[in-house]
Parts: sequence; structure tokens; C-alpha cells
Amino acid sequence: MKKLLLTLTLAMCITGQGFAQPLRDKLRAVPQIENLKANPGGTEYGFKESYTFTFKQPIDHQNPGTGSFKQFGVICFQGFDKPTVFYTRGYEHNGFAENPANDLADNLDANVIYMEHRYYGKSKVSGDPKWKYLTIRQACDDLHAIFQALKPVLPESWVSTGASKDGNTAVFYSYFYPDDMNVVTAFCAPFQTTYLDERVGRYVLHTCGTTAERARMHALLDRMLPESFYEKYAQYEMEKEGLSEDECTSYSSYVKGTLNTFFSLFADYSAHDRALLMPSESASDEKLLTFRYDDLDDQLSRKQKKGNDASDEQQAYNDYLYTIQCLKEYGTFTYPYQELSVLDGTMFDRAYAEDPSVEEKDEWLIGKFDGSVSKAVLEKFLPTTHIPILLVYAHNDPWTAGKPTKVSSSVKMLISKVGGHDDCINNPDYYPESLRDEIVSFVSCNL
Repeated sequence: MKKLLLTLTLAMCITGQGFAQPLRDKLRAVPQIENLKANPGGTEYGFKESYTFTFKQPIDHQNPGTGSFKQFGVICFQGFDKPTVFYTRGYEHNGFAENPANDLADNLDANVIYMEHRYYGKSKVSGDPKWKYLTIRQACDDLHAIFQALKPVLPESWVSTGASKDGNTAVFYSYFYPDDMNVVTAFCAPFQTTYLDERVGRYVLHTCGTTAERARMHALLDRMLPESFYEKYAQYEMEKEGLSEDECTSYSSYVKGTLNTFFSLFADYSAHDRALLMPSESASDEKLLTFRYDDLDDQLSRKQKKGNDASDEQQAYNDYLYTIQCLKEYGTFTYPYQELSVLDGTMFDRAYAEDPSVEEKDEWLIGKFDGSVSKAVLEKFLPTTHIPILLVYAHNDPWTAGKPTKVSSSVKMLISKVGGHDDCINNPDYYPESLRDEIVSFVSCNL
């Protein structure tokens, strides 16, 4: 009988049942953690334990009596003696529970914590019709509260990371809480101190890609931006979607959307994929219409790297939240339309193209942009900080236009010559092995 019990006990340990889940027991003791559930996606990926959970947060950290909300998170565990990668998400969770792959964590053999941004996805905040608490500071307060609660559970070094707005969040977090992280690694994080940043659009037109790619882009824009081609596009759109003429994309929106197609082409696709996607200068009108109308991923017949289980309605809400945050503190990009002579004498309306299209109840936010946090980070924090910070950008990513111009000796800035808007450092199409090793070395040496 004793031999049988020993065998059963060992089997329970091996299969992760019973008391062979040391992380779970510690997480259950954290008072703010609720809805703790095993996450098969994490263990299937190779982590020893993985859970989804919610973390009870004050809506207003300066006045906890305002109420609370539940912030969604995913934790993937390798060991209490391992470092922790803290992925400071700037949006919804985006399928990280099902696909928790993180290249930085893979290279460090680290634990990973993904935290959804307040208001997004499953982390909804109610009772705030004026978006008062959807701020950079409140989001950083959320991260600090999570760190304070989980640092005793995962006591080794922590590194915050993220790409794009996630990367901004990692840097903002260390600006407000400089003692929390051992290292900060932000990929493709633009810092904007004005609401409409022309630098990004100008970067698309004059810097992204190779000289030959830019020449081809401008030749295609000369064909695609005139009103005569827009009329063909409107007809194409009507036939595809069964729209009336009044329901078609306006000319001003069409112009912006066409430029955004090239923006995405450089930001999100490798040189190999761009060669497959970008039409030749002599391509037929039909080819250009397909290039402009169809999703670029669909044209490559591939799926996104990370799944997103949000419904269309939820995704529309998440996109709207981003628009609100851009109006409030993050800013967004625009194009130097005045440089595009092909638009001269057309019905293009710049104000219409740049209209944020918010609901009537939120129109009061237009013109209320406050870039003070980004300005403080650019002018005071990054030039003087002693925190080891790695900022990684890419030549082909338009958001690189928003990189800092002055940093302290503790801040290292790297630019991938072939990469895009991505933090997948194990992908050689974006990060050559030597660059990946340099990134991992910087983080490892500062943990």
C-alpha cells in the first residue's frame, strides 16, 4: 500500500496535480488576485505552470474610494530562481493566454507576466464617462501595484518590456516608478509631444525601405492618389460590398488609407514579404485596386502571429479607446500632405482626413491634448536616468521617427537595419542573430 501511495504521489507531481503547483499556492495567497485559473496554453508552450487571473485595482489610485475594477493578466512560470519578464501591455490581452510566446523570455529562460491595459478587453472600467481615469499615470500605478504584490512571489530580477505602445508603457512605468525594474527593454516605442506628428508620415515617404522601394512607392502614389483613380476605387468598393455611392469611402479618407497601406507595408512586413506585396510600377489598375482594397495579410494568405479572440464589437471598442488615448496623451501621426503635389487642385480635405471621428459626447477632447508625460520622459528622464534601458527601433518602422534624440549613458539605443514594428527577436527576418545576441546580452548583464 505504501508503495502504491508513493507511486500515486509521484505521478501527481509529474502531471502537475496535487501539491506540485508551488506557484498556484502562492498566488492564491495574494489578496488582490481573483479568478485564478489554469492556463493550458502556457503549459503546452513549455512553462511549468501557467494561469490566467484578475487583479483588483482601484479605478483611481489617488482616491481608492472611487471604486475598483478587475485587471486581466496571464502568468507563465519557469521557476522562483528565474528572472521575470513583465510585459506591460498597452492594449487588450490579444490572445497571450493561448499563445504566450515571448522571445525575450525564451532567451532568458524567464517567467512571464502579461497584464492587459486598464479599460481594454477584459479589464473594463465602468462609471467613467469622461475617461478621467484612462491616463498614463493611472496605468503605471496599476503596474506598480501588481509588481508590489508579485515581487515577493517571484523574487529574482524583473525586466519590463513591450513593443509599440506596450514599449511606451514600459518606459513611462519606470519614469514614475524608477526603483521597480532592474532593466527596461522597449521595442519600437515612439514618443510624441504633439497630437498630430508629421515626422512619422514624413519618415514613410522619405526614409522607410530601400531607395528602390521608395521610388516605386512614389510612382505608385502618383498613379493611385489622383481623383481619376479614386473613382475606379469607389466603383470597385461598391461592387465588392454592395454600397451606394454615398456609402463609399470619401476621397480624403481614401488618400489617407492609401498612405496607411504603405505605412503598414514597411512597419509590419519583411523585405521578402514587401517584394511579394508591393505592385510593380507598371502593374495593372486591377492589381493596384486589389493591393489597396484587400488586407495585406490576406494577400499573403497567412495568419497573424498572435491570435486575437476579440469580437468585432470588442475590437471596435478597443480601437476607440486608443483614439481617446491619442487625443488625451499619446498623440498620433499624420502625413505631410502639402508635399504631395498630386493632391494639388483636388477635393482632398486635410481636416477631414485628420478628423479623429469620436462620438459627439467625446468631442470635447479634441484640442485638449496633453503631452507633458512624453515631454518629461524625453527632456528629463531619458537624458539623466541611471536605470539600464534598452530602446530598440528599426529602420523600416515609421514609428522610429519618434525615437528620443538625447539619452543618458545608461540608455542604449539599437536600430535594426532590416526589422519592422516587432519585438520577435528570434525572427532573423527582423533581427539578425548578432542583434538578437546584443539585446539579450544587455538585459542579462543588467539583471
